[in-house]
Amino acid sequence: MADLFEAAQDDAVWRWLPLPRPDSEQDVRQLVRDHPGRPAWAVLVGGRAVGSSAYLDVDLGVGGLEIGWTWYARSAWGGRVNPECKLLRHARLRHDGSVRDTTYFSILTAEWPAVRTGLQARLGLSAPGSAADG
Repeated sequence: MADLFEAAQDDAVWRWLPLPRPDSEQDVRQLVRDHPGRPAWAVLVGGRAVGSSAYLDVDLGVGGLEIGWTWYARSAWGGRVNPECKLLRHARLRHDGSVRDTTYFSILTAEWPAVRTGLQARLGLSAPGSAADG
């Protein structure tokens, strides 16, 4: 539990999560035990815990699930850890018996204007308020 607590000490890890940074090993133990997702587990790299993730919305019929409530020490950001934890999960069973994978993305309020402009450009639409809006 000590290395999981150590991994949790960077405030940037908790920036987008709805919980405060754990202040003790007991807080980390309670976080994993009372995790909204079931099951939650510690993610190990080289035998050391670097974060945690959980299964949510488990669908045994298709073997699919949502993986979420994921947090990692900054040292694990941008590398292999997260993609390896997310690989090979199915989301929904389709009517023909095949499975569909789903990826969720988020767009922050401050990012929306640039995203909207990019979507409009892909569709050949003009930006709101331009002369082409007529």
